Amino acid sequence: MLSKQPHLTHLCPLIVLMFIALLNAVPAPAQNLLPNGSFEQDSDGDGIPDGWLGQPDNFSSETLEEVQAYIDNLPSHEELLKGEEILAADGA
Repeated sequence: MLSKQPHLTHLCPLIVLMFIALLNAVPAPAQNLLPNGSFEQDSDGDGIPDGWLGQPDNFSSETLEEVQAYIDNLPSHEELLKGEEILAADGA
């Protein structure tokens, strides 16, 4: 009696070739999609991080300590909500 199921011997070469192809697959090298993503590099000192576009007014020239001191001296949330305007740390 003849079997209607395919024999595994027909599939073995295909499985071996697929396994060899997977072993030889080389992943693409990683790319940095966001240059200077931490905004730390500013080689020309213009206030704009290297690799980014913008106007110097878009980035603060104040240190973290100055900004934190400004935040620490802000009035309470309730008092802030009563006011009509709040000036930024640089007076703008």
